[in-house]
Amino acid sequence: MAKTTQGALLSTILVDRGTDIPIPVQIATEIREMILSRVLAAGQRLPSSRALAHDMGVARSSVVQAMETLVFEGFVTSRTGDGSYVSSDIKLLQDRGPQRRKPEAGKGQNTPLPRLSARGRDIMALAYEMRPNLVRAFTTAVPALDAFPTRLWSRLTSRFLRNSDTAHMVYGPAEGHAPLRAAIAQHLRLGRGLNADPGRIFIVNGAQMAVQLCAMVLADPGDMAVFEDPGGIGPRNALKSQGLCTIPVPIDAEGLDVARARAAAPDARLVLVTPSHQHPTSVIMSLRRRLELLAYAKAAGAWILEDDYDGELRYSGVLQPSLASIDADGSVIYIGSFAKTLFPSLRLGFVVVPDALVDVFRLTMSACIQGLPVLPQAVVAAFISEGHYAAHIRNMRQLYAHRAALLLDHGARQLAGKIDLRPVTTGFHTVGRLDSLLDPNALERRLAERQVRLVSVNRYRAMPASDNRMILGFSCCNETMIANGMQSIASTIEAMEAERKGRSHRA
Repeated sequence: MAKTTQGALLSTILVDRGTDIPIPVQIATEIREMILSRVLAAGQRLPSSRALAHDMGVARSSVVQAMETLVFEGFVTSRTGDGSYVSSDIKLLQDRGPQRRKPEAGKGQNTPLPRLSARGRDIMALAYEMRPNLVRAFTTAVPALDAFPTRLWSRLTSRFLRNSDTAHMVYGPAEGHAPLRAAIAQHLRLGRGLNADPGRIFIVNGAQMAVQLCAMVLADPGDMAVFEDPGGIGPRNALKSQGLCTIPVPIDAEGLDVARARAAAPDARLVLVTPSHQHPTSVIMSLRRRLELLAYAKAAGAWILEDDYDGELRYSGVLQPSLASIDADGSVIYIGSFAKTLFPSLRLGFVVVPDALVDVFRLTMSACIQGLPVLPQAVVAAFISEGHYAAHIRNMRQLYAHRAALLLDHGARQLAGKIDLRPVTTGFHTVGRLDSLLDPNALERRLAERQVRLVSVNRYRAMPASDNRMILGFSCCNETMIANGMQSIASTIEAMEAERKGRSHRA
């Protein structure tokens, strides 16, 4: 009489032969998850390796190897001549919490948050929808990647990889790669009028990390931090993540309204500004307003965080000096990034601190950050010191001037009476006023369905306001993308206007 095959029928285990994950690992992972999710109970008998291999259509050796792994981990016990069982000890683990369920494909798990700190709960409340910066009309904050010198970059990278020196493979200095700090100092002296000694420069993982680091070191939870409204979401959240009381202050034609900032926060600890090219309104802070801001910071005992995210990409008119270059009191911390001038995924930025903060930042970074990868820093240092960076900036200024002109030209012809576009002289985007009663947020959503990125200024506001301005990026768009994108905007506005009039007539 044939021996009866006993044990659970594990027909839900699926083997994916199109993946690099070994089959024994897949089998062990599936059975382990079935045990943890209580599909298989403690003490339950498992099918024989021969039966399971037959059911799954795999080699018996793969099943044996998976079972040996589970026995070693303590999830399964094996009895000679009697088969394999879910370990009875696993009942303690199964009884410790609610039943685990695998999320359905494309769906997240609706589970309560674990126990968090008060600051952790506050940070969770800051979460907002992050959209990938895909190259499409009219994405903002993405440089002209199609014009980046990738071959040159590859040669520089290969040079360091071929170098037998292991200095680029060990932990680097917490304050950053010394040649990069020196190259940045030289570039800032020539390009931004900022006399920055390399010792005052610290390399960080982008501008948002720089703001967070400054907030951590220079302010206590509950201290007031002034920021521009509308303004960048990431830097604003960096302040909030450190428990600061954030004070939104409006922007006018000259930049941050310093008088309103002084009235709202006379003893502010931090002031976050983008004076060279305000984001998102594109306003450039006047010299008069810059001097007012410096006087306000001195009276309040505040530190000014100057985020110069794309100020050197000015392609028309006179390039304004950085705020830090006219700071006589040592109250400005200059923040720069290579995300806009090179490419975003590089994730490299820098902070230039006043002399009084050098030791503070050096010790803080040594204790908390431990430095960034050396290789990309070395490549950027060579890119700057060998003159490629300056040449690239010149090329990008010309290209962005050309693409901005294309945007305005197509806009004048295709969006007349729909969106009034404003000429720009700096950066990646322009702002247009919607000549319609349409909801800007609704227009943004409709265009997203057509793969067109048109962002409402309302997205960047901390305080609710009726703002019908829209942001159109052009830096990563060629003429075809601009022309097709403009047509999509025009036809979408026409369709939405027709729908609105139809609803009005029915009412």
